[in-house]
Amino acid sequence: TALVLLLQAGTVLGHFLPLPNRTLASSLERRSWPGTCDGSDSTKTQKCLDAYFKGWGFDLPKDTAPAYYDFALTINNLMKQYGDAGWDFYCEYEWTLERCLGNLINTPCVNAESFSEMYFDLGTIDSVDYAINIPSGAFACKNKELVKKHQGCYKDAEIHHLDDFATCTITLDVELKDAKDRCVPFSNYSNCVTNIYVGSCGEEVKSFSCNLEEIKLGIDASACKGKLPDCSI
Repeated sequence: TALVLLLQAGTVLGHFLPLPNRTLASSLERRSWPGTCDGSDSTKTQKCLDAYFKGWGFDLPKDTAPAYYDFALTINNLMKQYGDAGWDFYCEYEWTLERCLGNLINTPCVNAESFSEMYFDLGTIDSVDYAINIPSGAFACKNKELVKKHQGCYKDAEIHHLDDFATCTITLDVELKDAKDRCVPFSNYSNCVTNIYVGSCGEEVKSFSCNLEEIKLGIDASACKGKLPDCSI
């Protein structure tokens, strides 16, 4: 399944950036912002993304985008070279993209279907990864100082709790197949992953981890109102 493929993709940067990793539940099940991106909105979105990729050093032919692994590897190298300061550089690029997109960041123009239509060379999984990267990367940058403080702990947790994360994701995949209310397995998954990080890094990361998982899943908070973990605590 697509979920298994995402699990097998491995991790490049760790948890804070939504790279293909074992904790990533497949947004193929429910993609963020369902619908279509048409006309001038699509043109503007692609123009913003083209500039974003070019800023990262990818000067590619028209209507093509870097494979997500290559994009993630570029960010990984930045983090290795600059340490915590790498987050400052990353977030400057992220904020530039957000300013360019404006309100389009919360529309179907940033879902996986739109990315695959804008960039003919992107496969389904790469498109999903990019669709997850934009909103969750934005959230991580809003919490940049907390990210810097705990990124070492998060990385250690991923190394030492590999089987636990895999269990969270596999359980989600199983529960979604028969779920009458999809909010329930999403809630269970969010709790499962968040509890691992809280156990490793402390209560300070609870709200951040909870929100990040729900963003990565593409959960419609209004449709699941009252059925999801309270990420404010």
